[in-house]
Amino acid sequence: MIGDLLRDHGLKVSLDGKTHHRLDEVAMERFGIDPQSAPGRSLLTGGFEIVDRYEGHANPGPDHPYVAYLRENGYDSEDPWEDYVVSGEGPDGEVLSGWFARNCALPARVAEEHSETAYTTDIGKRFIEEQGEDPWFLHLSYIKPHWPYIAPAPYHDMYGVEDCTPVVRSDAELEDAHPVYKAFAQHVDSLTFQRDDVLDIVRPVYMGLVKQLDDHLGRLFRMRAWNWGRTPVSAAATWPAENASNTSSGKGLRHSSMTLRTIRTSFMISLRIRPTHLSEANCMSTCSPGCETGNSR
Repeated sequence: MIGDLLRDHGLKVSLDGKTHHRLDEVAMERFGIDPQSAPGRSLLTGGFEIVDRYEGHANPGPDHPYVAYLRENGYDSEDPWEDYVVSGEGPDGEVLSGWFARNCALPARVAEEHSETAYTTDIGKRFIEEQGEDPWFLHLSYIKPHWPYIAPAPYHDMYGVEDCTPVVRSDAELEDAHPVYKAFAQHVDSLTFQRDDVLDIVRPVYMGLVKQLDDHLGRLFRMRAWNWGRTPVSAAATWPAENASNTSSGKGLRHSSMTLRTIRTSFMISLRIRPTHLSEANCMSTCSPGCETGNSR
């Protein structure tokens, strides 16, 4: 794990957002790893020091800090995540779940500044500011864009169908299909995204969620705490748009995954370390302009 690799070089390896890390308790017992030992504690958290762990693809539960944050900001509900963050509002004030594609075009009931993307960015900014001149590594991992596909205003209607590129698909995908692919194509979500009327609702909202993420990354990069001369940044998307396929929405089983005009970052790594630490770690990543080590490539 990257946390174990860099920790030996004096770097704090921290998490803000999601990992999908799952503890393998069977393997730990098999190899006799004590959960309270240093290796055991590292395995419990995927090698990270937790700043804020927010998976976001399911209800975070009543005890999560984000739920407490929502209540502190006036979202009075037994389940503010379900009632505000991933739901819209009908013409008569009824709460309509963003889990249903027909409701995705509605603005989420949560204010943009209290949304998941804004919250994760705020946590990341605070972490960076608190580090001062100390070396740090932050795994900043955003849940959005991800289902439920519902965005806060003004991002919910920032784009329209006319802004989306054509879906690349063919009915031949299901002709003599591999049994695994064929089975995935029969999932409810796969059948849903085979419908043009669903794509016309969801894809513009997805683009709005990407735009929101882009704006909040801008907030992050404009911080005075950044030192661009020695702050390498690596960014990658972990999920292509699952609403882009004709037959399957399963991860890794899409005929065409990149049919939106803009799909960029749902996962980000930010690394700032002093040149001496880079040299000691023999950094193999691509460094930003101005790196003085000469070891990075």
